[in-house]
Amino acid sequence: MSKRKIERNKEEKIKLIYDSFFKLILEKGFHRASTNKIAKKAQISVGTIYHYFPKGKSDILIKYFEKSKDMVLDIENFKAFDLSNIPEIFKPFISKDIENQRKNLGYRIALRHSILSHKEVRKAFQNKVLEICKDTSKNLRTSTMVFKKIPEERLIKRFTFIYNLIEALIHHHIFVMDFFDNDEELIEYISNLIDFTIKFFQKSS
Repeated sequence: MSKRKIERNKEEKIKLIYDSFFKLILEKGFHRASTNKIAKKAQISVGTIYHYFPKGKSDILIKYFEKSKDMVLDIENFKAFDLSNIPEIFKPFISKDIENQRKNLGYRIALRHSILSHKEVRKAFQNKVLEICKDTSKNLRTSTMVFKKIPEERLIKRFTFIYNLIEALIHHHIFVMDFFDNDEELIEYISNLIDFTIKFFQKSS
């Protein structure tokens, strides 16, 4: 079997596991979506699940979340950041995040349900968000003058706050109540809110 075919087979199995797991969460809840039930629904062995996700159910959720963030976060775009172009820098990220959440509605609902219903998953999710924000902060502090001036710990807290602010507004707009007539208005609002937030942080430093 060629390397490309092996990789494609792996991607197909992982997607099948995601699909089966998230459908089970929506049907039965996180606690009742066991690895045995995932395997049965996906028509694969339990061993295959643990081969790709050694820590089981929480591992599936965290790796899916990590993959979804990789799809929307473009570090290169943030390297052009300065205090005069904050809305323009954040608009592509916000737009991709909205697109990703809309495209994966079932996944996102199941992920949110799991975070709210299981303490270990919630802690793992929080740690993953912090890890992403730490990596982003370290990367940007080595390449962008504005970020070099901010102590690393403070920068990590700011990125974490801004990330959670974006996610909360997008989640509520899509899943709970339409705040705006269209996504363009939402993007405009959030990007300007981030502009205000960052400048507020600058003043309070």
